[in-house]
Amino acid sequence: MRRFAALRYRCRCHCRPHTARPLPRLLHATALSRTPAPIPVPTAPTAAEPSLNSPLPVTPRCPAPTCPCETAPADLDIDRVTPLNGTMANYYRHILISTGKSDWASKIDTDPTAEGEPGGLAAQLKEVSSQKGANLRDPFAPTLITNSSFPPGNGSAYVFPSGVYIPHIPPTTASIAALIRRFLLPDVVPAVPVSGFENVRMVRETVVLICSHMSRDSRCGALAPPLRAQFEKVLGARGVLLAPEHEARGEYEGRVRVGFTSHLSGHKFAGNVIVYLPSMLERGGTGLGVWYGRVEPKHVEGIVEETVLGRRVIGELCRGVVGGG
Repeated sequence: MRRFAALRYRCRCHCRPHTARPLPRLLHATALSRTPAPIPVPTAPTAAEPSLNSPLPVTPRCPAPTCPCETAPADLDIDRVTPLNGTMANYYRHILISTGKSDWASKIDTDPTAEGEPGGLAAQLKEVSSQKGANLRDPFAPTLITNSSFPPGNGSAYVFPSGVYIPHIPPTTASIAALIRRFLLPDVVPAVPVSGFENVRMVRETVVLICSHMSRDSRCGALAPPLRAQFEKVLGARGVLLAPEHEARGEYEGRVRVGFTSHLSGHKFAGNVIVYLPSMLERGGTGLGVWYGRVEPKHVEGIVEETVLGRRVIGELCRGVVGGG
């Protein structure tokens, strides 16, 4: 074996001599002669998904359906790569305005009312809350405003996750300001009845909302009808679908109301569904809102069994959970 002579050199700082030693034989003869192992190339983002923050138990996967499912539109451009957790809208209260419609102008504050006036309650809320010096906005407690397909009645709306139904909202600036202060801002616990608003009630039924805003994005608009049909079929088979006769008798507890809503954000995750669960507390506390994305008719039975009836969150579909305070 050939011996290497040690090389001696002096660095520029004039310190004591150093000895340069030969590289090990393993590096010369072995390491460089091997074929490098292939490095796998990721085909999708590999960012770690944050853990789901839920006050309810979590079921990781949606159970497979046991009944026939409605046909979903094919070839929709759905984002199936981005993690869903944490993609829901940031809000403190969600006011859901009853309009009796299933589609609206792209911006709901320009959507004409039955009387032909632009925007209706959505426009009034925006206008009144923006008045200078009114102190009707809290940047740390934003309000989500959407329209719904529920019958409009006489200017009615739901507020979630606090779970309040207001059957009549007078279309005056003073009434809209009172609505915001009483129901949409923090540090106010709405008592029932509420002075200035007649026949206000706590929402004791579960409410399922499906985004159907076709004029905003066709993906939600296309998926909404089969999703609603599947929810009504599954809930009806279990005897919990809220029917007109139940409503006439005021029988809400243990029932489920299903309807359409306008834009919820995240159309690329269609179908978008919110399940608002009523509070389990007799006094105080709020209900819960469970946001789901990429929902197809095959997932509906699992959502009904796990979330609506079992009060469990399905992890793989969940965009976030709000309320429960």
